Amino acid sequence: MSYTAKIVIPKINSDRNVKLYIYRSLNADDINTISKVSELQPVIIVDQSIAVTRKINGKDSYMAIDDPNGNSDPGITYLGPTINTVPIHEYETTVNIININNNTFVNELVLSPLELEHREGLVYYYSVIGVIEDDNRMTHLSKVSGVLINYIGKEELKRQVWSCNDYNDSDDDEWELVNTLEYNETEDNIKIGNITRPYNISSLGLPMVEKVPKIPEENINVSVNSLISDTYMILEIENPWKGNNERYNYRRLKSYKIRNIYENNIGEFSVPTYQSLLPVSIEKMVILMQENPEDENNTLNVNDTEHKRFEVIRREGIFYSRKDHKSLSYNRWSIPLEENKLSVFSETSVQENINIQISGNTGNTYVFDIYLIDVYQNVSEPSHYVINT
Repeated sequence: MSYTAKIVIPKINSDRNVKLYIYRSLNADDINTISKVSELQPVIIVDQSIAVTRKINGKDSYMAIDDPNGNSDPGITYLGPTINTVPIHEYETTVNIININNNTFVNELVLSPLELEHREGLVYYYSVIGVIEDDNRMTHLSKVSGVLINYIGKEELKRQVWSCNDYNDSDDDEWELVNTLEYNETEDNIKIGNITRPYNISSLGLPMVEKVPKIPEENINVSVNSLISDTYMILEIENPWKGNNERYNYRRLKSYKIRNIYENNIGEFSVPTYQSLLPVSIEKMVILMQENPEDENNTLNVNDTEHKRFEVIRREGIFYSRKDHKSLSYNRWSIPLEENKLSVFSETSVQENINIQISGNTGNTYVFDIYLIDVYQNVSEPSHYVINT
């Protein structure tokens, strides 16, 4: 199977030194006139004063190979660029649903390669002109000839998968190499995001933009009206589950582009995939509280166990157990003191805020760090809120 072209050029009989300039293009019209090729750099130059002829079809001819390592005969100079027969695959996308339980799922992105436009290979076109360099004269331009050059076989290729969180078709887009895949390690389709298969996640990561949205500090408030009479305050936090709030429970797919590589030959990238918006559920809210800390700017880690901790979980979600949590009421308008350690909310909730009664007194400083955790167990940045009572 040929991955390059062999160009046979009959010798030009002349008493002057003639150099043969060989031009190549994927478009025959680019190299079909002297005026066009005069603006181009040749791919190969054959110096007739040095090059060795051979009999081909009964004529003294030169054999030039379109490969930087293919020409051992003297007098043949390869200028390149190297021919590239690494195929370019375009991909279509589909999304599969991976159920975690009856009420919780994640999305798996499937990238399926489309059939190549030219299945067997690429046609490269060549033309040749003779140049007498002593007086800068040229011969007639040869006719343009096409050569079908086979693609590198799929079994010899690797695929580089790249992703972008925010694709805008701009030079400023930030692309990251996800992984390089052997074709013999995977089926033709590339599947990203099946969290039931740890190897898939470790190899290709998640298909969604992974940054979990945080609760804006301006959407947090503490009502202190009841502190004097009842010694509790009410922490009011925007409800991320209200009506399946899109800002918190939906996220864009990453954009992906893929290119094939063979040894040092790198193919062109596929067209970047579209970033559609898909569900990514928030599964837990973690609230950590400090009372009169030395430094009110200090932020507690989501795994902190030394300070007061309150949690709100999604009903029927990954942190919900019917055995342990069925007795708990859910979507409470105000969560009382005796239930504030663990509360339950669902997408059917209609209230704007989650209101939690928390013990407190006047004359103190209370600091809250609030985290959201999604279905992939990614954690948001903390929302840091300070109240002086």
